[in-house]
Amino acid sequence: MTGTGQSRDAYQRALLRLLLDEAGVDYRITIVPVRFSQARIIHELTQGKLINLYWMGTSPELERRLLPVRYPIDRGLLGYRLLFIRDDRQTDFDSVRSAEDLGKFIGGQGIGWSDVAILEKAGLKQRQHLYEDLFLLLDAGRIDYFSRGVTEIFSELDEWRQRYPHLAVEDRLALHYPFAMFFFVSPSQPRLAAALRQGFEKAYRSGRFERFFYQRSEIRESLSRGRLTDRLVLEIPNPSLTPETRAIPARYWHRLSQ
Repeated sequence: MTGTGQSRDAYQRALLRLLLDEAGVDYRITIVPVRFSQARIIHELTQGKLINLYWMGTSPELERRLLPVRYPIDRGLLGYRLLFIRDDRQTDFDSVRSAEDLGKFIGGQGIGWSDVAILEKAGLKQRQHLYEDLFLLLDAGRIDYFSRGVTEIFSELDEWRQRYPHLAVEDRLALHYPFAMFFFVSPSQPRLAAALRQGFEKAYRSGRFERFFYQRSEIRESLSRGRLTDRLVLEIPNPSLTPETRAIPARYWHRLSQ
């Protein structure tokens, strides 16, 4: 498993331990302390030598090349996207009423992120760069915004605002498309994938997963600060969902009324 920022990964690591405990298997988690692009992570997972597990927003390619554990680890909240902007650009975004309006701006995404195809198919121009570089490009005005999941954006704001003091979360918009973050396992580790699926099933049957999820401080804080029910939500289609992912039962997804 590769490591990014400790705060960014804390939820996923805690969930991974919960699932393996629920599955009742012996395990040891080793963090590979490197920063890879998603394309490099996918390559390493297919090889199964350096890393054998990571979590990513899903795509048909990922589900084809790797072993997806088809339980949305964030209950689909990754599909609720808020926008990083410069704090002096809010008035520019106040005029946005539709995805077509947002298409007049230039967005940014990480190299190889699954969101790129979804956003571009909706007419939203995106430039791909390394994650860390997106903040620099936004600050320099080379992109107008970049979207992050509601469970990601506020911890990242707190992490990056000291270096980029004009960094802000746009105040009135949210994007939404059906989207799931899964654990993806190397094809060389089918027993690990099976253990995670078993862990999810047991944790949902007992109610432990939902208690864990909604009691996590970062989830509660994200939903509170995100104010999703107060925002103009721009619905974006996701035609790339595989039939298997589209068929995930509703009980595994967050509802805004919750």
